[in-house]
Amino acid sequence: MTNEKRDFNKWFVKGLQALQEEKYICANLYKDEDDYSCELVGTDKIVKDSGSWNFDEKKVYDRQTPYLLCKSDYSEDRVLKFFKKIMNILLSKKEIQTLLKNKVFMYGFIDGKLYFPNLSDENEIF
Repeated sequence: MTNEKRDFNKWFVKGLQALQEEKYICANLYKDEDDYSCELVGTDKIVKDSGSWNFDEKKVYDRQTPYLLCKSDYSEDRVLKFFKKIMNILLSKKEIQTLLKNKVFMYGFIDGKLYFPNLSDENEIF
């Protein structure tokens, strides 16, 4: 994987600070031609529709220069496992927990399937 976790931590904290007013924060993962990348999106409403999650992007952090996670020669499954591992580490940090207090955080590829690591039951958001 290309970037250091420490660098992602700084990027992630800065993004959460930029999206502080939003209730829902989503880390969108993209498979670009050469890389997998990540951006953060904030919104105040999400809806589950036919098994996919939909939301209006109210505010986006770093769309012009998204965080490059790794080269595109990794499978999406491997990238998700890697990202889940990073999220487990970050979400255990007090600074991140403070920034996500009273918020719902989710992540996934933009195909609509999202993971909610800070909820025991994804239906809690309704």
